[in-house]
Amino acid sequence: LAIFNRDTNTGALTYSTKISDGDALTGGGNVDGLGGANSVAVSTDGKNVYVTGENDNALAVFNRNTSTGVLTFSTVFKDGTDGVDGLATPKSVTVSEDGKNVYVASDGDDALAVFTRNTSTGALTFSPVFKDGSGGVDGLNAAWSVAVSQDGKNVYVVGRYAAALAIFNRDTNTGALTYSTKISDGDALTGGGNVDGLGGATSVAVSENGKHVYVAGFSDNALAVFNRDTTTGVLTYSTVFTSHTNGVDGLNGAYSVAASQDGKNVYVVSLGDSALVVFTWE
Repeated sequence: LAIFNRDTNTGALTYSTKISDGDALTGGGNVDGLGGANSVAVSTDGKNVYVTGENDNALAVFNRNTSTGVLTFSTVFKDGTDGVDGLATPKSVTVSEDGKNVYVASDGDDALAVFTRNTSTGALTFSPVFKDGSGGVDGLNAAWSVAVSQDGKNVYVVGRYAAALAIFNRDTNTGALTYSTKISDGDALTGGGNVDGLGGATSVAVSENGKHVYVAGFSDNALAVFNRDTTTGVLTYSTVFTSHTNGVDGLNGAYSVAASQDGKNVYVVSLGDSALVVFTWE
């Protein structure tokens, strides 16, 4: 885990340090869970940092001093240890805006692992796990990325091999999830045409205003766009941007998508084109 200090006035970064698997940190035990580290998230209150370790089948948890930014190792959750499930080959971690939950998308388990977070202490407890094909859940085959809407009403997970977007409803008071539905590549959605761009879906993001959901489709070389009803959470298919179509370029092997907080831009990085593609809202 590489750490940079950021000047809050200018935004300038300076390299601080790194934390490696096995390091002995002051104020905590030896760091564990960073083997094959591939995703990092920070709680909205700034008190915790979470890292998924693909090779360790783990979620590493760090406490963060909100004044100095210094991290201390807290604990690690590992697949198959102490009742924890759904962390085999984790690919993505995120934290709900209200800080009540941490979510991990797991490729190896075709699963969404859910942790309940104490907003005062930051302590995590393993909650349920949702697995593809269990209890009616669908769309999580090779779960690759997870995102939470800013209003906390929905959690979205993309399944790479499912070529799908799985949708969960979330109780904003308790954080409890219930599986809602999935949207697959080729589906005909009410209010929109046939869905396109979800082939090999690897990343999902929600706009800051909650009105749009974006999915990067690795195999389709595409960015799929959905409109979201902020009251009901229902998605309708809007459009797709595909590499080498209508002047769009740089999306070969589209791998990750992010939306700016001011709502003006959407960014996609692609493996095939080794590119950063920028979209501007008009």
